[in-house]
Amino acid sequence: MKRWKKVYCLSWRPPYGYIGLPPNAEYISVDFLALPDEIVAVLKAKKVTADHVFFFSYVHPILNHNRNPWTTAQESLNINCTLFSNFLTAIPIASITPERILLQTGARTYGVHLGPTKLPQEESDARVLLEPSFYYAQEDALSAFCEEMGCASNVCVPGHITGAVADAAMKYAYPLAIYAALCAKLGEPMMFPGDVTAWQSPQSLSCALMNAYMEDWAVLPAPRSERFNTCDGSSFTWEAAWPVVSKWYGARSIGPWEGDQYQVQETRFNPRGYGGNGVMRWKFTMVSWAARQEFKKAWASLAIEA
Repeated sequence: MKRWKKVYCLSWRPPYGYIGLPPNAEYISVDFLALPDEIVAVLKAKKVTADHVFFFSYVHPILNHNRNPWTTAQESLNINCTLFSNFLTAIPIASITPERILLQTGARTYGVHLGPTKLPQEESDARVLLEPSFYYAQEDALSAFCEEMGCASNVCVPGHITGAVADAAMKYAYPLAIYAALCAKLGEPMMFPGDVTAWQSPQSLSCALMNAYMEDWAVLPAPRSERFNTCDGSSFTWEAAWPVVSKWYGARSIGPWEGDQYQVQETRFNPRGYGGNGVMRWKFTMVSWAARQEFKKAWASLAIEA
């Protein structure tokens, strides 16, 4: 952050628990789903200029509780391409002429949400075209924009991002912390919901801080028009991590046991093209666990104690 003379942080609202920014940064409220002219008006009013642009905005379609969140491909494409297109359209109208634009996408670039993929995943891997992908559409829009404007671009592809933002639905740390704290509160063991394969398989994650370091490097002065994987390389297994997390909260850890009964579901697709679809096994879901009355009472008690 210190290397930049001025940083403008644009989003519809500040993050949950917002406590301010460094002196060289300014938060500006702007809705990228608004018409481009409305975005331009905000940018001009705040006298925004930029040599480098980092775009991370994402909107998840609204779902009911009975709907699979991964069955919204076309809806995700529509809404996320709209907000990106609106932003790109507004930039030149607001007289902003960046040297470089960086787009952060994610591991769904490789089809990990659809089923088993080729490993290791590499930047040169072919697109997975089993269903619409807003990541590909955004990349294409960025390439066309940069070609027209004469600026450069980069794309960074993190894996699953750890984080503790309360209202971010696809973060590991926050729901895991709630689960551990409530297990300790209720005097219950912190049971791992998956099977032995999930327990022992190496996991690869990304974190916001490492993403920031990588993306900072990617625009100064890394090669133009390149895509970079941004997993932080700190692979781990739940077998090693689960007892550590449970100990932090004072709960007892329990992994898979012989004779455990699992619900089984095949993945919708097989992106790698051989070996059959993937198979997921779980004893319970966090949603079903959280629906228990004991959970609700314990959560209310913890909230008062906090």
